[in-house]
Amino acid sequence: MNTGAPMKRKILTLAAALLTSAALATLTPPVQTIQTVTTTTVGGKSVEVLKDTTTATPGTILQGTHVITLPAPRPGATSGPRYTVGVPVQGSYLPGSASADNKTVTITFALTKDGPYSAKPTKTVTITENGQKVTKILPADPSEYRFVRYEFGDLQGKVTVKLRYRVN
Repeated sequence: MNTGAPMKRKILTLAAALLTSAALATLTPPVQTIQTVTTTTVGGKSVEVLKDTTTATPGTILQGTHVITLPAPRPGATSGPRYTVGVPVQGSYLPGSASADNKTVTITFALTKDGPYSAKPTKTVTITENGQKVTKILPADPSEYRFVRYEFGDLQGKVTVKLRYRVN
């Protein structure tokens, strides 16, 4: 029965996040916050407003903020820690929204959890040209990105990472 009220969806947690590395000893769980992003006018200027939320309707823009405390790397480790965040199935990543508060963090994307990860993922498509099936590798649209990976290298201490997506 449709009552005309907007449908609310429980947010799939951005906590589909994985922190991995052979370099880690003990890890403090990341602190995660999900907020709605709205724009309002204050004093004639457009201002973004963030508000904690647990539900969202289609069209809502959400921001996931993750504060990660990185321990000192283990001696002999060959790679630093990395943190992978999954974009919820009912969401579309917003291009350019992935960020970190430290410029040395490397940010890459993938269409599947297992990757490959890159700054600009590609996809393989088969199309018909002149009656022949042709396989091409094309850039993926950012709305198709399903995973965002943050690589921390030798960083230690607290690092904040963010990303935004639109609820479909």
